[in-house]
Amino acid sequence: MSDYFARTYQFLDKPILKGLVLVYPELPYPLLAKLLRKKDVFLNGSRASEDAKLHSGDRVDLFCAPDMVGLKVLYRDDNILALYKPKGVASDGEHSFESLAGYVFGDVRLLHRLDTNTDGILLFALNDRAYEVMRAGMQDKQ
Repeated sequence: MSDYFARTYQFLDKPILKGLVLVYPELPYPLLAKLLRKKDVFLNGSRASEDAKLHSGDRVDLFCAPDMVGLKVLYRDDNILALYKPKGVASDGEHSFESLAGYVFGDVRLLHRLDTNTDGILLFALNDRAYEVMRAGMQDKQ
């Protein structure tokens, strides 16, 4: 379990699955539903039932192995990683697609951003040298 999946809920009362979609926008709905069915969702330290409700200030923890996340890998080698980012997820920042990619693939460096409401391909460098070369190429429009 990573701290990445522990969040405090700050919205109005919601059924837990609807709330999970708001709290974890970067995770696919089917994964959230599966984690809830398998009792891998904890609400304030206790296993959450499917009929639980989220209230303001509740702490939600997910127990999810990196291989369960199911990111769409379009290309990967020793230097570069290309992933499909869905709409509704921030490219970078706290609780972003970049942090999710880091949880799944380890140390990644985002090479560019897409707007939250834009889906598309995000490129990541997997080492410092790849980051330098790719950023220089992007700045030179190569």
